[in-house]
Amino acid sequence: MQRKGVNPAKTIRLEAPLLCMACIGGDTVKEGQDNHFGTTLEAVYELAEGKPQAYAAAMDDRVRLLTDDTTQDVTIRCLTGEEKTYLLYFSDVTPGPDQWGLAEYYGKNSVVVE
Repeated sequence: MQRKGVNPAKTIRLEAPLLCMACIGGDTVKEGQDNHFGTTLEAVYELAEGKPQAYAAAMDDRVRLLTDDTTQDVTIRCLTGEEKTYLLYFSDVTPGPDQWGLAEYYGKNSVVVE
């Protein structure tokens, strides 16, 4: 029986992470980091919040620009705070001229990071 006014897709989306959290328990909470769960719990939390999806979309956009054969001078942007996930994000390109060798790697005249 479906609950009135409840979207089943959202219910599953929220119930699955809660079930994982209940099964894993609180023993995985990192010491000294009150606002972050253990690795598994953090992954579940970030998936429910949509952060990995935002990170993937931003990186897909960047790769699309860099692999576009019709553009030889490319401008890409740094990731925003919403796109940097706790588990996936390590570092990013820095604003300014290409210090990462992206132009040479992708066969471009130039790559500028904003």
